[in-house]
Amino acid sequence: MDYSYSYDELYGQTGYFIVIDTLDNFKTSIGDTIVVTGQDGLNCGEVLNGFKRGETMFPALSGGYYELFEKDTFYMEGACGKYFLKIKTDKTVDCPFQKLRIK
Repeated sequence: MDYSYSYDELYGQTGYFIVIDTLDNFKTSIGDTIVVTGQDGLNCGEVLNGFKRGETMFPALSGGYYELFEKDTFYMEGACGKYFLKIKTDKTVDCPFQKLRIK
């Protein structure tokens, strides 16, 4: 987790995620690194310091909060609800994502 942008002197939390699968019409390719912004002290963004390197999850992302971001940067809502699903993976099980897509 990092701090990236400043909006009215509020510093937004930033995380870096690698895309391993997508749903719907997400315009980022598998294997790309994306930037995710969260809490800045005023917005309802997710507090990103609760995530650990190597965790797998499905986040619900939007294109911006105060304004639209660049194509590789997204906003994750969170303080006003839960907008991600952490996936507990068993390293011996191959590709649980296909089963999750069906659900």
